[in-house]
Amino acid sequence: IAANVALPLGPARAAEPAPLKVVTVPYTPYQVTSESSAEAIEVAKALKASGARLYGAFWCENCNKQKELLGKEAMEYVNYVECFPNGVYQNSPGHNDVTKPDKICEGYTSAWPLWVVPKEGSVGEDGGQDEIGIQGQIKKPKELMRLVKEAKGDKFDVKAYFTSGGDGYGGEKK
Repeated sequence: IAANVALPLGPARAAEPAPLKVVTVPYTPYQVTSESSAEAIEVAKALKASGARLYGAFWCENCNKQKELLGKEAMEYVNYVECFPNGVYQNSPGHNDVTKPDKICEGYTSAWPLWVVPKEGSVGEDGGQDEIGIQGQIKKPKELMRLVKEAKGDKFDVKAYFTSGGDGYGGEKK
């Protein structure tokens, strides 16, 4: 059996190595510019009192949208954890490679923004406090307040939510 094979003509060349990808993104804290509503400030205070943390990255568009949704006054109360406090660098002259989140974010890097709230009176498998959270979603203040209430052990009552005009956690109208 014969096959037609085309061979390149001319001198053989050694394959040139691909150029290294260089990434240089210095840490630049995001500056929130929107004003906070009274509701956002109230929720931010409740988040702080509950021990909630917001994990994110300065370059994360959804993280910055979450901050803007709460506003600058409310963000003063939020315990924000920056996962890339030293910037992002890869093959950048004069910098060590930093392509993974900081150690403080270990275990909290699935998707940002990531809200984490300790569950009141609970102990996790590792002996630390058990936590609940919401990851990879921008949440309105009302939704964040639900997270705080669930962490306290409050149960959502669908009937109360639809019949009382309240938030579904206490039956009273808010």
